[in-house]
Amino acid sequence: MELRELLKRLQELNGTDLHVIVGLPPAVRVNDELLPLRELGRPTPEQIRDMVYPILEKDEIERFERDAHARYELDFARGIADLGRFRFNLCKQRGSLCLTIRALSGTIPTLESLGMPASVKEFTLSRRGLILVTGPSGSGRSTTLASLMDAINHSRPVRIMTIEDPVEYFITSDRAYVTQREIGGGADSLSFENAIWYARRQNIDILMIGHLSGYESMRRALELAEMGLLVFACMSTLSAVQTLARFIECFPPEQQPQAVSQISAYLVGIIAQILLPSATRQKRVLACEVMRLNALIRSEVRQNRLESIYGIIQQSASEGMQTMDQSLIDLARQKMIDYNAARPYIREDSTHRTIAQLSGEARPGGAMAAGFGPQRVTGITGGLQPSPPSEPQPRRRLGSGLIPPWEKQER
Repeated sequence: MELRELLKRLQELNGTDLHVIVGLPPAVRVNDELLPLRELGRPTPEQIRDMVYPILEKDEIERFERDAHARYELDFARGIADLGRFRFNLCKQRGSLCLTIRALSGTIPTLESLGMPASVKEFTLSRRGLILVTGPSGSGRSTTLASLMDAINHSRPVRIMTIEDPVEYFITSDRAYVTQREIGGGADSLSFENAIWYARRQNIDILMIGHLSGYESMRRALELAEMGLLVFACMSTLSAVQTLARFIECFPPEQQPQAVSQISAYLVGIIAQILLPSATRQKRVLACEVMRLNALIRSEVRQNRLESIYGIIQQSASEGMQTMDQSLIDLARQKMIDYNAARPYIREDSTHRTIAQLSGEARPGGAMAAGFGPQRVTGITGGLQPSPPSEPQPRRRLGSGLIPPWEKQER
């Protein structure tokens, strides 16, 4: 079993990811489902080692085997001759190597080819502020960020810097001057926090941050937006309102009022996206929620009234905004997705009915029986909870986090 053979099968099946685990047939993720490659056999520990160690640098092997803080964990990206570029994750499980590989496109897709609304391209015209691209793992956030950067690269003479772990798409400078920094020992910077901090001295106009995960990186991203840079960044949140709440709650309580003030002043917009299997199950389709901060939303953020923002997005289609439910309904109307694909991500009971009708499908047990339906937003200090059927139920509270309606509800 050779690495090139596995990568060829990944490409032939038009898969997104490849999983190689000792004792199991390699599996390719195709349209969000795992397809075992039983004809290739079951790899041994020695076979996995022999396929991955030859493409590692000496310092990467050293870190993987001996690093005190990240031993047996390694992320890296490689270009494989005649096959393309891939992102690798190497780890250990039950004492053996375990390999996960993601196929990366050789070219950066345009925003239009991704299926983004036309209003998203308007974010590339911004001159300063913070723009967040959010979604679960595997939702295409990195691709969207690369597409946004490349759109600016071909249209404006500016200095762009990306901070990534690892660098997934190579952006060839056109009108813009583009530098790409990779995070990790032996790479270009030791941490996102360091790279973001020193970016303020590098005379850049636009900064792309591959992932915001904690207080330090969020604080520094806001400071750079306040200094006049245009900052694009990824988060793992699932909706615009949840993103706002998560961003604020990462700050210590005594700093949250200042963070709210900065967010209301410098946040430009949020794109929350997911990828769904198409109605034909032959590809994946993008659905997204788009929020642009207008005067009304900025006022609601300043006054800590996040519960009202969803309704504002619903009513602001003329400003290029849309909720996830509105995006799902539009895709169902175009027969691009069916009810079963959309169901886990629907917020409102009326949307369940609409998409089920458009798809010609019945709702098994009804949306309410499935744990979905009308939702209540309780602001930063509460969560999204189903409306109680009879008497009030205890609210689930996690600091200041907003729990999206498609998460399992615990009572």
